[in-house]
Amino acid sequence: MDKDIFEQLYRQHYAAALLYAQGLCRSRPLAEDMVQEAFCRAWLALPDGVVSFRSWLFRVLRNLIIDHLRRQKHLSDEDVPETADAATPESVLLQREDAAALYRAMERLGAGDREVLTLYCFAHLSGAELAAALGASLPELVNGSRIINKNRCGNMLRTKFYVCPVCGNVIHSTGETVACCCGITLPALEAEEADEEHALKVENVEDEYFVSVRHEMTKEHYISFIAWVTGDRLQLVRLYPEGNAEARLQRRGRGELYFYCNRHGLFKQKI
Repeated sequence: MDKDIFEQLYRQHYAAALLYAQGLCRSRPLAEDMVQEAFCRAWLALPDGVVSFRSWLFRVLRNLIIDHLRRQKHLSDEDVPETADAATPESVLLQREDAAALYRAMERLGAGDREVLTLYCFAHLSGAELAAALGASLPELVNGSRIINKNRCGNMLRTKFYVCPVCGNVIHSTGETVACCCGITLPALEAEEADEEHALKVENVEDEYFVSVRHEMTKEHYISFIAWVTGDRLQLVRLYPEGNAEARLQRRGRGELYFYCNRHGLFKQKI
């Protein structure tokens, strides 16, 4: 990136980015570090074809903070953001009575609602930029809920899973079929909703989902695979005993996560 262009973008977006980061992580020093890291990534490797630098920056910043907090686990929802220094641009913004009142009211909201309002009211992102920054579609943003294509005819949501009890081979098909392995005709697995003992934890890390489950991984009792199924594709990660029950999956659209316990069968969880 050209140095003059980068400096212009930095001056234009730094204050709003810092305010947004502080609203997410509730720590001024950490927010400053995360904003610097996001701008460093823009300087070193801004992808070609980025239409809106602002929405790209806020999405990268959001993922950096979520990834950091997932690893550190040292902040809670009760942590209160530190007061901004008087000389910074965002502190000037908050000195306005209406902006300060809005910010205080936002502190009483849940993390998701607070994030959307911060991006809209202080970073001034448009609807399309908000959707891009949050990794959601515009209809989902307006509707307030996730949208999944319910027309299952001809899409990957019709996927059936089969597991061989002899060798552990995993077979999947987009619809009904006859699956055989080790001389055995395999029945299609019926997925149950995830329960307390079999619940996936899903976190956003960059452009991926980091999926994990607290489950033993012994040779006698383990998670065999984790699969992410959307309307147009399937991502499947095989897991093995004595390994970690976790996987990284590319974020793309909405769909269902499937995972298989060798003792208790197939489970599913929407995200």
